[in-house]
Amino acid sequence: MPLSVLFDDLAEELSYPRIYCGDMRRFTRKKPPTYSEIVKSELRRYDRRGATPQKILYSHQKNLHKLLLSSIQICLRNKIPTDSSLTAQQVQDQQCLRQLFYKNQAYKFMKTIKCSPAHWENEK
Repeated sequence: MPLSVLFDDLAEELSYPRIYCGDMRRFTRKKPPTYSEIVKSELRRYDRRGATPQKILYSHQKNLHKLLLSSIQICLRNKIPTDSSLTAQQVQDQQCLRQLFYKNQAYKFMKTIKCSPAHWENEK
């Protein structure tokens, strides 16, 4: 079964051999850095290997997907306003999803994404 780029730790190292030379990233801190910290560090390095347009777009897209995934997980853990928790069976039910979309409750996970309707609604 194919592994998503979000969950494969070696996808970046294997996709960009000129940047990583086939080696894994190594961290010296006790607490591992976040993905956005890793990307910022690679872009600001003196040799500028990681500053290619393809790598920048790849890193931005991966960071955006990670942000959306965490927002969706948090929204699904929270209770919806009717004081009933959302179950897996409800998520698979098309009628229930239509009802969530109709009440604009399905778009709450996009609050953290700038230029999204949920973000601007929150800014009002």
